[in-house]
Amino acid sequence: MVIGQRLRQLRELKQMSQGDVENKTGMLRCYISRVENGHTVPSLETLERFAAALDVPVYELFFDPENQLSLAHLTPHPSLKEVEDQSLSAPDRAFLRKLEGLVTGLRDHDRRLLLALADRMVESRP
Repeated sequence: MVIGQRLRQLRELKQMSQGDVENKTGMLRCYISRVENGHTVPSLETLERFAAALDVPVYELFFDPENQLSLAHLTPHPSLKEVEDQSLSAPDRAFLRKLEGLVTGLRDHDRRLLLALADRMVESRP
């Protein structure tokens, strides 16, 4: 869903006018209209102001709990245990268990760094 459409939807659900949002946010009504009609992409700070005016958490600007996507058609990823049970050698299984222990102890910053490194390694493969 386009963010402007979602903002309009939430505003109308709250029975608010663009003027009401203008009064609560300090943004001009013409700007609010441009955002709702998809002519302007708001910054994160602006979205936070919209969320405060509409009295909703910011994530609801992107997520409509009423219209959740069905995930039933997606194939789940196998767990480490399922991967181990497949035809892996004993050294490979031991390596995966050790890697799992190391990765679960990483801080978020270090985990992102490790994933970025892995992405670069995959991209540079011939």
